[in-house]
Amino acid sequence: PDRSEFSTSQCFHQSQPESTFMGRAVAAGGAAPLLPSFKYGMPIFGLAWPSEDTFYLCGGGGSTSSGIKNRVVVAQRVGSLLSDQVVEHSFGMDCPMRMAVSPSGKTMVLAMGGQGGIRRVDITHTGKVPKMQDVQGDLATRVAEIKGQFRCLMFSASGEQLVLGTDDGQLMVLDWPSLKPRLHLKDERLLSNSVRDL
Repeated sequence: PDRSEFSTSQCFHQSQPESTFMGRAVAAGGAAPLLPSFKYGMPIFGLAWPSEDTFYLCGGGGSTSSGIKNRVVVAQRVGSLLSDQVVEHSFGMDCPMRMAVSPSGKTMVLAMGGQGGIRRVDITHTGKVPKMQDVQGDLATRVAEIKGQFRCLMFSASGEQLVLGTDDGQLMVLDWPSLKPRLHLKDERLLSNSVRDL
């Protein structure tokens, strides 16, 4: 795609509309009102919106030297508009493909492209902008032991389990935050298709 398409400061709706309808811009030809939208400078593969005003996007250019960073972007809803990113967390050459934020809003788990697996990022909410930090030590080692090309992931409503679905039809349910396996459908119990949604 044309790299200009990914400008981080360009809003979709900034071109001059022909008219307005109930205070909203109307596209040429009298089409439906344009919804507020924004470009964040990367292909977007995952989205989590755990609170009313703050949301998270993940994506990037993958392991190639495309010049597009692999990252999580934090942005906000300001009234009826979307903000530019307020903070980002980079992942080097490994691209985050899917994401889930725990019900507490304190932890993010990302399904990674390339070699697969997951990453855990802890979120602290001090001030208006959340801060993100990769886990370290023994916890990072336990997270790295979770293998697979994960197509989807989500937390249970209580936040006590993390569910993961893989490209080859495996389904894992892990206790959270211990990562102790509660259920793992594989081998003869393998689902017939890729698990793409939960």
